[in-house]
Amino acid sequence: MKHGKIVLIAMFLIIGINSNAQDLKNLNQWSLGLQLGGHDAPRPISTTTKFFTHVNGDVRYMVNNRFGLMADMGYENFAWKTDTMNNTHITRFSLQGVLNMGDILRFNTWTDRFGLLVHGGAGISNMWQKGRFNFGEGDVMGNFIAGITPQYMVTDRFSVNLDWSMIFHGAQDNHFDFQTKTTRNGVNGFYMTASVGVSVYLGKNNKHADWAPSEFGGGTDQGLIDRITALENQLKDDDNDGV
Repeated sequence: MKHGKIVLIAMFLIIGINSNAQDLKNLNQWSLGLQLGGHDAPRPISTTTKFFTHVNGDVRYMVNNRFGLMADMGYENFAWKTDTMNNTHITRFSLQGVLNMGDILRFNTWTDRFGLLVHGGAGISNMWQKGRFNFGEGDVMGNFIAGITPQYMVTDRFSVNLDWSMIFHGAQDNHFDFQTKTTRNGVNGFYMTASVGVSVYLGKNNKHADWAPSEFGGGTDQGLIDRITALENQLKDDDNDGV
């Protein structure tokens, strides 16, 4: 009887998890994002920068309501107080993983409007100055990015967010102002960005995976746990005769 219990519970788990995964078909998984803001703390640097232009756009796909993938592009314009004619421009492309911490931390137990994403990944950056280089010239570097994005859902199709990210450069040849060469070893460039943005959710369904509780994405389903417990109770060998 014990083996029969195990088989029945395993079958119940598989059916329950599959049914939950199928519920993801009722959720939208794609979104488009745009962020505007500024940057600070570039290192290494030889002069003083103004907190100036940061623009970022992204396309995101949520595999389920807890994990997704994002492709994003960013642009920075560093304006130098000592030489504004030779501003530094940076373009960046990155592929990132995204965790929906709002679901992992069970935000839905106290709110249905606030969310939290954590993202990180790597890509390629190009840094140049119009007075010295053109786009595609200058420093071409690897980048590593990590950030956090609090969200507020305005409607089922639209949310606003804040983002704070850290960007690291590998093998950066020049200081950000191009006045001094760097030691081209390891990760030797860094700056931070802060921005305000919007996300637009795409798809024919009413709700996006960002805002669905975990039973829709294959996470821990309390209802499923309760049903398994009830099944175990029904399968108990009350008279201990092994049948």
